Amino acid sequence: MINSRFSIQIHILCLLAVHRSPLTSDFIASSANCNPVLVRKELSILKKMGFVHTKEGKSGGATLAIAANEIHLDQLYKILYENQEVFGQNKNTPNPNCNIGKNINLLMSDINRHAELSLLNTLNGFTIQNLLEQI
Repeated sequence: MINSRFSIQIHILCLLAVHRSPLTSDFIASSANCNPVLVRKELSILKKMGFVHTKEGKSGGATLAIAANEIHLDQLYKILYENQEVFGQNKNTPNPNCNIGKNINLLMSDINRHAELSLLNTLNGFTIQNLLEQI
């Protein structure tokens, strides 16, 4: 299920695209109104994905590694939510003697698969640059 990490990563990438000079985690955190530790965690993931460069130290900070128009939102989603379903399912095993219970997980898996394909298709149509043009 989608949590706030997705929007925080988008926020970070938008800031980096607008500010061409390196940004500190404190600066980014003040804009996103979150803890700098959380920003550093997300920057680490974005760095592994090849979207940002980071440099430690007094003159350090984060910058975009690729152009904002090359970062599609589905790329972020796939990394963050790999092997997770859009909708959660009942963690308990439904009653196998109930017609609904014995079929609900299969039905929900099918719904999740269709929902995720639609979501990925939609997200692929948006880049960080597209978002900045709307601000």
